[in-house]
Amino acid sequence: MQNARPPSPISTQRQDTGSDSLARAEVSIALGSPKEAEIFSRAMSVDNKPGSKSSSVVKANGETLHMSFRAVDSSSLRAVMNSVLREVKIANQMLI
Repeated sequence: MQNARPPSPISTQRQDTGSDSLARAEVSIALGSPKEAEIFSRAMSVDNKPGSKSSSVVKANGETLHMSFRAVDSSSLRAVMNSVLREVKIANQMLI
């Protein structure tokens, strides 16, 4: 008999880029409350510079934090995702 694992609070979604040459990813993280999600959203809002290889958008929806990432290639996509997710981890540790 195997122990059932609780569902992960993190979900990811891969998007086909079609004719668009950008690499894209979306990540959603379930947080404890809508207020917490809004705090994270404001803290994670970054200034996407023109000409940058990547961009990110972070929004709160209820108690879920939704993050969308776009980049010119998979290496840049991984870098922007790691950067933003590291900030989420640090913010979460500060709330504990």
